[in-house]
Order: sequence, then structure tokens, then C-alpha cells
Amino acid sequence: MWVSLVPKYTGSFFLCGFVQLFDTIARRYDALNWFVSLGQTSLWRYFALRHLRGRLPSNGYLLDVGCGTGWVPQYLHRNFQSLNLRVEGLDCSEGMIQIAREADSLSTYRCGDACDMRCYQDGEFDCVVTVYTLRNFPDISTALREMVRVLKPGGTVLVLDAFPPRSAAMRWLLRLWLGGVVPLVTSLFSSEKAYQYLFRSIEGTVPAPEVAAMMVGAGCCEPRVHMYSLGAAGCIVAQKAAP
Repeated sequence: MWVSLVPKYTGSFFLCGFVQLFDTIARRYDALNWFVSLGQTSLWRYFALRHLRGRLPSNGYLLDVGCGTGWVPQYLHRNFQSLNLRVEGLDCSEGMIQIAREADSLSTYRCGDACDMRCYQDGEFDCVVTVYTLRNFPDISTALREMVRVLKPGGTVLVLDAFPPRSAAMRWLLRLWLGGVVPLVTSLFSSEKAYQYLFRSIEGTVPAPEVAAMMVGAGCCEPRVHMYSLGAAGCIVAQKAAP
């Protein structure tokens, strides 16, 4: 049984402790994540973002929820130059946002809560993505509803994240690597507590098919689930249903 070890925090923990956790590791976040995943995070992002080809309009407006250090907005500007996209990134960590702004002058970045995006109007964006952040949201269902709310009818929502594998052998390997080896090694460079949390967040999140069902409940149609690396990560792509 894949037991959830991570409660979904709200209130003061989300606004203070959780944000402080990511502020602390912001400068090392991308490099350490590459190590933690043995380089797989870059491949998963590449595979997932390919699904946006043919789905983005010229001069489209995109939102990256949980943008971190701005990797996805920068990727979109590099690989979809002919579309002249406007891209905005939202993240709860000021440390992450600061790094994103330093690296990317083409996008707009702001601090905010994925579960309360009242700073955006209904139907404002042509596409909304969240990459490696869904499992960190204090309420996944609420965050998905907000993502769909700010999306135009017919627009695309894309979710990429690590998920608990179905295979017992893969779960055992994940537990050994992320729960044992990684915290030991990363403690030499970063916060061991931070990477213990990241492991537990993967172990405790909902499976990809359940996320797809939540997206339908939030107002999406025809979600497609793509799993990578024997179920260690997955991408769900859907469209917002017409009113």
C-alpha cells in the first residue's frame, strides 16, 4: 500500500514555513533536482512540453503556476519564438521569483498562491501549465479549479509532476533513493529537511489518473495521461470545455 505521509498544509505553514523552505534552496534548486532525478527532470519536461505544439495561438498568453526559477517560461520563449508569446510565472517563493527575474527579462513574474489566483480574471490565458509543483499545492483540487478558471474556453492546461509509481519494485527503489541516499548526499550542499519533504511529497501525492479526474471535475474535457520512466512521472494534458 502506498501510504500518504504528507498532509496538505494551509494557513501559516503554507505562507511561512513552506515558502521559507523553498526560499532556502532556491539558488541550488535546479542543479540539485537534476541530481535527485538522475537527469530525468529535463527529459520529462521536454517530453511534456512537446504536447503544446499545435495548441498555442500566435500572440498567446500563457501562465506557469509554480514557476520556480523560470525554466518553463524561458523554454517557451526559446522554442516558440515565432508565436510571439506572452508568458507569466506565478510562485509562492520570493527567492525563486527573484532568480527567475534575473534570468528572464521577457516574462513577467509575481508572487502568489496557486489556490487563490484572484489577481487573474476568468478566461484570461490561452494556456496554463504547472511543472513539478502540483504535489506541493496545499489543495490540489482547488488549485486545478483556479487554473481552469483563468483559462479561456478551448485553452490547454498541462500538468507535469512526479507521481507514486504503480510497480512495487519501482516504489521500493524510489523509497531507497529519495528517502535514503538523496537526503544524505544533499545534506552536504543544502537542507536535508527540504529534500526529505520533496521525497514525502511524491510519496503522498495523488496518482495521475486521479489528477485527470479532478481536471474533468474542474471543467476540462478529454484529458490525456502520458507516463514516463515506468510511472515515476506523468503529464496530463486537457482542454477547457466550452461553456
